[in-house]
Amino acid sequence: MELYVVRHGEAARYAPGGDADRPLTEQGARQVEAVARGLQGLGVELDALLASPLRRAQETAGLLAPALGGIAVDTRPALDGGAPASTILRELPEWTRSRRRVAIVGHQPVLGELVTLASFGAGRAGILMPPAGVVRIDFPGSPRIASGELVWLVTPDVLDRMR
Repeated sequence: MELYVVRHGEAARYAPGGDADRPLTEQGARQVEAVARGLQGLGVELDALLASPLRRAQETAGLLAPALGGIAVDTRPALDGGAPASTILRELPEWTRSRRRVAIVGHQPVLGELVTLASFGAGRAGILMPPAGVVRIDFPGSPRIASGELVWLVTPDVLDRMR
């Protein structure tokens, strides 16, 4: 499985409805559009796109979906930033059902912890993912702790230049 871990784009610092309602900023939307173009230029087409229910992640996934195979966004409450990385990694096989190319859109710090846990194992600090940053991890079989190969981590600017 190819797993693309995507942090949402830059979001507004405040929303009247609270944290869950914070939208992407104009800059955040541009970041995500650059990521979509870059991934499309690399030939990435997804079999599944899973996203946090929070507005900024939903907006990010909505901008990615048309460029990456026109796939529907599957909302997963566990990606809201509150569940531990180990729970997400454990649930991932059930969510993806043997799909080959999967992206998840969520939040720091849990995404950085997930990347570290999947690639290097427990007991290590998570990596810092920039807004709209993307990590690709390849798993030879079902995703589990320390079974993934961290293939790359890129920023929106780099992805935009790759197309």
